[in-house]
This record gives sequence, structure tokens and C-alpha cells, in this order.
Amino acid sequence: MDKKDFTVISLGGSLLFKDNGDIDAEYVKSAAALIKKLHAEGFKLAISVGGGKFSAQYQDIARKNGTQVMADKIGQMINHVNATLLISLLGEDVAYPKSITDLSEVQLASRLNLIPVGAGFVEGATSDHAAVIIAERLKARRLINLSKIDGIYDSDPSKNPKAKLIKKMSYEQLIELATRLDTREPTAPFVFDIIACKLAARSGIEIVFANGKKLDQLKKLVEGSRDCGTIVG
Repeated sequence: MDKKDFTVISLGGSLLFKDNGDIDAEYVKSAAALIKKLHAEGFKLAISVGGGKFSAQYQDIARKNGTQVMADKIGQMINHVNATLLISLLGEDVAYPKSITDLSEVQLASRLNLIPVGAGFVEGATSDHAAVIIAERLKARRLINLSKIDGIYDSDPSKNPKAKLIKKMSYEQLIELATRLDTREPTAPFVFDIIACKLAARSGIEIVFANGKKLDQLKKLVEGSRDCGTIVG
């Protein structure tokens, strides 16, 4: 990738936690160290951070016993907590010193040569949506969506050992997949927010779905590799 172009990283909240619910401190520290290294090398980055299973549990209680609006507010708050954790590890000489809540802060951070790290801006929107909005604002050419799997498969790899990784998809194929799976519920197994899909398509932002646990691959993807994950665009 041309170092003059921004790359947006959408860091799935599930990556921040172990299966038992504890924060995966070693992973978060390792991811932060890599991001700091890439920033020092001159790569222009922005990051959107998700909430993960922890957030979904809070939201589920609020939804069943309160309102969807309050569940959405809780989701936003936890996303910003996760983003603030990452900011604390990156340091204020690398990251904008607070989780982004206003898109004007994205451009301010970029002018200061700091990494904007954010989460949800609007109730009911996901971290995917936030990532694409940030990408549009910064005219980013690539968005790297990180989760615990290697990309998009033709069937659920946790249930089908013969599931095949899809190397390349069109925006239309991704939108069709998201339309079927995105129910707007926090625990829904959708691959990418349907609204985010359409925004990325309209702006021609290439999306790469990759395994965030494989930090060596993340480095290659920021550098411009097209040899891992699923590429949409």
C-alpha cells in the first residue's frame, strides 16, 4: 500500500477476550506493539474497535428488561471502553488521546499524525459501520476487518471441517450475504454490517476479512498484501 493512503482496521471485540471472558492482555499488548511499529514506519492508520461477547451480554439483559435504545447505548459505551484500553497501550504520542465520538476528531487526529481510535457513533450502528464511515472520511482505500477466523467461508467452518475459504468476492456478493444474516442483533452471525457493506461499495473501499490473531498477516495486509484472507472489491 502507498503510505500516503489510509488503512482502516476494524478490530473485532471478540479478539480482545479469551474464551473464558477474561481480557486477552497478551494479545492486546502484541496488537498495540505492531500498530505502533507500523505507525513509526509511516503507515497511516485508523482503528474501529468492537465490543465482543462481553458487550452482547450486557445488551441482552438491557433489551429483555428495558429498551433497545438503552441496549444500543450500552453497546456504544463498551466499544469506547475497549477503544480506550487500546489507546492507553498505544500511548498519546501514537494515538489520539480519547476514543473518537465525533467524526471531526478523525480528521483532527490525522492532521496531528495520530491514530484515531473509535467505536460506535450512532445508536444501533455497529463497529463495522463506524469503520467504513471513518474510511470514507479519510478517503481510505482499504479496510481490514479482523475476527477470529481466516476470512469468509462457503459454510460455517466451526461446523463443517470441509468449508472452503473464499478468496475473492464482489460487493454484490457480500451485500447478498449480509442481507441474509444481518438481523441487527448483537449475537447475529453476520459477516459484516449490511449498511457498512453498501457504504463501502459506493465509495469503492476494498475490504479484507482476515484473522486478527495472526498479527504477521495483519502486518502484510497493511503493507498491501493480497495473499491472505478474503478480499472484497
